[in-house]
Amino acid sequence: METRDSEHTDKEGYYSLECPFCSEQFKGFARDINSKEVIDLFCPSCGLCSYKENFQPHIKLEKPVKVTLNDLREKLPTLKRVYGVEGKEQKTELYKVTSNLESTQENYNLETIEMICCNRKIKIGAKEKRTSVFCPYCGVK
Repeated sequence: METRDSEHTDKEGYYSLECPFCSEQFKGFARDINSKEVIDLFCPSCGLCSYKENFQPHIKLEKPVKVTLNDLREKLPTLKRVYGVEGKEQKTELYKVTSNLESTQENYNLETIEMICCNRKIKIGAKEKRTSVFCPYCGVK
């Protein structure tokens, strides 16, 4: 995960993360996630491990995809002319890009849990809290 600025964190400095396997959403402190010693992350819920880049929330990926599709829509008439393809042109946007895509992720109740094994804190949804949680940094349950 590339080092991101404070624009991508919540008010307390946590990044929103999502497990690529079970889609569990959780948050990790930005300093911990950006640490060079953290290469992989473990899901606090299912315990599966993947590169930290794979824990990008789905909602963060939607905006670039929508912008790209809208850009392609604008360039389509030019491409049709260049390649000699005829067709009906439409001037509407394919997708509407909203300015606050993270609002859905910020609205659920979060509980801060200290991972004693690594002396780091994470946030998980209160409804997802279990008797045991996997540490996202070392995988200890």
